Amino acid sequence: QNIGKFRIAATHFVADYEKRPRSLISMFIILATNSIALLLSFGFVKGFINCYTVSNFGMLPNFGCAWLLRIMSERNRRRHSALSKAMKRGILDEYSLSLRVQLKENIWSMQKIEFGVYICMLLVVVNNLIIFGPVFVLDAPAQLLQLQWCIWAASIILAASIAGSAPIGTFAIALHTGKHPSYVQWYLRKFGKGVQVAARPEVREVDAYFTQLHSQWDSAM
Repeated sequence: QNIGKFRIAATHFVADYEKRPRSLISMFIILATNSIALLLSFGFVKGFINCYTVSNFGMLPNFGCAWLLRIMSERNRRRHSALSKAMKRGILDEYSLSLRVQLKENIWSMQKIEFGVYICMLLVVVNNLIIFGPVFVLDAPAQLLQLQWCIWAASIILAASIAGSAPIGTFAIALHTGKHPSYVQWYLRKFGKGVQVAARPEVREVDAYFTQLHSQWDSAM
């Protein structure tokens, strides 16, 4: 969700986002998120907050994040399309090239983040069923031992899924982009014999933009 907020800020300040990083926005988002997490943890420990309720309603921000990312992605597409048409008509300014590059980066990153949010939502649903399902099934006093084992196993599954979400996500993005980190290269060497992974062809967007601008300026002169 924090990454989604950063991309929304990048969309709002897209014209000069690369020139003015606006570190205060990042500091505010990180501080607010950590403060909310600390308050929720304190409420869990003291018993002020029901962890079952928070776990079930914890998916709602993910729905909102996915919906907002979809809106921002469509907004970036419309702005990129309008800018491309304006450049074809010869309407240029100092931000045309950098703005186009930033818009394409926003579109690409938001698509990946939205897909990641859907995966996280699925993991949250499955983990909630695994963790809280046995509580409503094994409710007899004689089934207390089985309930404890189920909760222990569910906690291990939850920890493993959280720990594996980052490497799995980076692995999927690496295969998609063709930029393979060291562990992905090791995996392909170890298990990818005879399997050809098609790398995306390198597209020199900046060179293409400069060539287009040069031709437009030549024709205008």
